[in-house]
Amino acid sequence: MFLNERIIRLRITVCAVWCFVCLGSTACFSQITEVKEVSPDHVKRQQLGLSIFKNHVRKILSEHCLECHGGASIKADFSLASRAHLVKSGFLGDKAADSYLFELVTHESEPAMPLNGDRLGDADIEWIRQWIDLGAPYDRPLIDSISQEPKPFHVSDKDRSFWSFLPVRKVEIPKVKNDQWCRTP
Repeated sequence: MFLNERIIRLRITVCAVWCFVCLGSTACFSQITEVKEVSPDHVKRQQLGLSIFKNHVRKILSEHCLECHGGASIKADFSLASRAHLVKSGFLGDKAADSYLFELVTHESEPAMPLNGDRLGDADIEWIRQWIDLGAPYDRPLIDSISQEPKPFHVSDKDRSFWSFLPVRKVEIPKVKNDQWCRTP
């Protein structure tokens, strides 16, 4: 009887795991295969967005944003250096009205951008709004080299003198001052 109960429990466990795997993988697969529909005027919108980016937005972002968000440094873990970085940040919505980036630029949310600077002009904000509404396309990254080559690894003499890099040496065991305190004097 005991063996039969174990076999039944094992079969129930295997069935439960099998159901979980099948149902879980189906749910995951359905999320992966979900595709957004592309509007019929997608190509025209991208062309117009690229034109706005090249003629207006690139200059605005380079002058007012890139110093802190993609140039020499990346503050607040937010980079405008490329479209991939912008999309990954989550700051970009489908439309300017849904975009956290646009809220920051228009001073609707804190911290207002540019930080410690004057609000962008109405014309610049309008160009950014149109660009975001058109999908925020980039013709190329804002900086020439996003992923800079790593600097060659160099170990200095100071680095070599760190204790863990020194050769193991024999040290003298300290003398016991109080024999009553330890077990093996």
